[in-house]
Amino acid sequence: MTDDTRSLPLLAPGIDSALALACTIPEGDRRERVASVVVVVKQARSIRELEDGVVLEFDSSEATARQVWELVVAERECCAQFTYSITLEPHLGPLTLRVQASGAAIPPLRALYLGIHSEKRHGQP
Repeated sequence: MTDDTRSLPLLAPGIDSALALACTIPEGDRRERVASVVVVVKQARSIRELEDGVVLEFDSSEATARQVWELVVAERECCAQFTYSITLEPHLGPLTLRVQASGAAIPPLRALYLGIHSEKRHGQP
């Protein structure tokens, strides 16, 4: 972790709690990890709650597709109990990311992704 944490996001208590329940990386490394998640999730055009998780919709640019892919690759290591699915719609339609879980992992998953996206809607950095 770097010494300069000024650019790392401060998370609402509910999001921080969800992260603590879902994330398997050491607590000291979580802030930097969540900073990269926040950057990508805040780019989503929309988010919908699923019975077992969430689905985020993004613009279909190549840069966004790369960012979403990199997010999934990194998240597989720290939130290994989640299932990730990326869909690229035909004719350059939207890119969707489904993040799903089972059992006790569902509430923290929803709290994390819905909470981050909600901060975007409410104008928080």
